[in-house]
Amino acid sequence: MEGMRNVRRVVVRTPFGAPSDAITVGELEGRTLASCRATGGTPVLPSQINYRANVYAMKKIGAGAILSISAAAA
Repeated sequence: MEGMRNVRRVVVRTPFGAPSDAITVGELEGRTLASCRATGGTPVLPSQINYRANVYAMKKIGAGAILSISAAAA
């Protein structure tokens, strides 16, 4: 994301298996943001997303809230 600083990738292990991808963490306008791509650039199909692992990984790194964005292509 443009303007993001101190960007790093964090690999998190969960009791539910591996999340869809490593979590990207960085700072934007004084706030810490984290992102975990569920699909798009990863070999995971939408029906195979390990949602429990993704949410657990965010909780484990200290996320206070999760914003989920989705889109469908026709």
